Amino acid sequence: VPLEAFHVREEVETGQFDKDLSNRRKNTSDDEEEPWIEKLGKDDIRKAREAQERRKRKLVQKWQVGSREELLEKLLWYLEPSETPLELLGRLRPKKGKKKKGVKDDDPERRTKVYAITEICEELLNTYCVHQIYDLSREMLMRAFKQITGVDYTARGVKRSAEEAEIEPGAIPERTGQQEDDQQKDTEQEHGPKVWQFRWIGKSDINGPYSSYEMAYWVENYFENRAEARKCGEPEFVHVSKLDFSE
Repeated sequence: VPLEAFHVREEVETGQFDKDLSNRRKNTSDDEEEPWIEKLGKDDIRKAREAQERRKRKLVQKWQVGSREELLEKLLWYLEPSETPLELLGRLRPKKGKKKKGVKDDDPERRTKVYAITEICEELLNTYCVHQIYDLSREMLMRAFKQITGVDYTARGVKRSAEEAEIEPGAIPERTGQQEDDQQKDTEQEHGPKVWQFRWIGKSDINGPYSSYEMAYWVENYFENRAEARKCGEPEFVHVSKLDFSE
């Protein structure tokens, strides 16, 4: 009877020994799943794979879009004192009466700014979970920037007057009451009276008031059916898709 060669390393790797020290080969077929895998349903396996893919995509996104402080620095460059990203987007809108219905906006510089600001905010929201990014004021974002970096934010490449140069780096001069009133009047002349409030679905913070013109623009471009609104003084909020903001 011919003797079969016995390789201990190979036998250990490809099988297991019973109580009589007889080697039994492992089933290496791909068709047979491990017992713990058999207990999992197809939905569980699919969800686990999707979660793993999401983690990979987020990791790749963080490398591609830049760090959180870089995004904050870019956003702060666009904002004026006390302004939120949402108010900034409203400020960059075409002025009322200058855009005819059915005619596309022909200002490429304005469009580029709007796209850049929106992209920055969405990256901060989705990649870095900076919630309510659209509602945070410039000063709040500056404090967040300092907490992350340990230094005050200073705008790069911006020429300052002699008076401004006396201001401590990172400090923001406050607007006077008259400046606030003038801005309010200018906005109402361009966009109409501010009669609407809105809030993000699932959130309790109320934003506003804003004009019908501003609300109609945000419904079309920014809300993505994630907001509800009401007229000032009304008790109940209604989904923005069910409201008429045309004048």
